[in-house]
Amino acid sequence: MIPEGNARPRPAGVTTAALALLLASAYLFALAALSAAGRAPLAWGAYLLEGLELRGPVIFVAAALASSAAGIGLLGQRNWARRLTCGLAAALMMGAVPAVSSAVIDFRFWTLLREGLKVVGGTAAWFYLTQPETRSAFVR
Repeated sequence: MIPEGNARPRPAGVTTAALALLLASAYLFALAALSAAGRAPLAWGAYLLEGLELRGPVIFVAAALASSAAGIGLLGQRNWARRLTCGLAAALMMGAVPAVSSAVIDFRFWTLLREGLKVVGGTAAWFYLTQPETRSAFVR
């Protein structure tokens, strides 16, 4: 699929990242609505928001808007979306550092695995989106 005005097709990894961002966005939007209605606890967003969920449903909407903008922008091969996605991946990794450190000290394997997957996934996304081959697909 070649977008209009772009000579390069969209790489499969970019499509995968965009779909993951859009799924996270849908989850956060739904959780914002449910928590505002009192039907879901704020803690359900803790994995993605890393403590910011305590600020209430508004932060769920803000994070959902950021991830949906990044996902839609990636599908359109916008360079700003690639940069935004790298920033979101960095924020996800930084949020996982305290939990990973605590899990190592206390020898909690499952927490280390769960939080470590965020670090690995964020690093992989950031690394992939900064490669010259991938960057060349983003001309606008």
